[in-house]
Amino acid sequence: MNILQEPSIFDEKRSYYGEVPVEWDLSVLPPEALVDIAMERLSAAGVQLIEWRALLYRRLNVPIITKNFSYIIPDSSISLASSTLSEMGLPESAPPPFLVRTEGDLYSKATLHRLTDSVNFASVRYIALYPSSYISYLPSELEETLSMTHVGCTGYPALPVRILIPRPAALYASLLRLIVKSPKGRRPTRTILESDLSLLIRYHLYQMDPYHKYDDDDDSEDEDQDIIEAVALVQQWTLEKEWREGEEWIGHELSAIVSGTKGVESLLLRPMDNSACY
Repeated sequence: MNILQEPSIFDEKRSYYGEVPVEWDLSVLPPEALVDIAMERLSAAGVQLIEWRALLYRRLNVPIITKNFSYIIPDSSISLASSTLSEMGLPESAPPPFLVRTEGDLYSKATLHRLTDSVNFASVRYIALYPSSYISYLPSELEETLSMTHVGCTGYPALPVRILIPRPAALYASLLRLIVKSPKGRRPTRTILESDLSLLIRYHLYQMDPYHKYDDDDDSEDEDQDIIEAVALVQQWTLEKEWREGEEWIGHELSAIVSGTKGVESLLLRPMDNSACY
């Protein structure tokens, strides 16, 4: 599998791989460098990207390994984005049945493009494109920022591109929507989303240090204060009307979970509008 590069884009770029050739073998480049190139190509094609899951969580202090690179795009852009990645030499790939069984919608709902050519599905890495009909954000819930490039670990001198990220309150709300839309019988999807929410609460709302080893000697008063401040932030979001009309329940549920009076797994199924907003 080869990655084709247009000289007009890459002629002047250099990396520790030497002068950027017209054609690169996928085995030469690390996945992170391929993602940087893909972001440039998708942006040039006019595909609007919303960063999601691991990359987004890392912005919020969650110590998570980035296995797949996930983005939300409008349903109408899926075909264009997929063809752009395929033309780069990143083939579209059907999700491995085992991963569909163990991670559910997080694989079955995505259009996957391989970043690695490993035959071991556990080590394959993907760019995962999710349609906005699966997870949606209103324009008012999004902020513009620059993509995180990986020049530090790849040497490829990529330029960041403009992407969108959801505001923190919108991210929490979207996770709660997905969780309650996932029946408890569909455990793989729901379990992973519940874990995502727990990690965000722990490292973003409680502001726990991912590099600190907590033990029984840590000051419980400090921990209590972290919880109080986290609950206050959620209540502030409610006062500032961060939730969509008719979704005031999100503030109540999130406050209860953050305060510890309710577990994530106790979220109930609720009727809601499944239409895409972005």
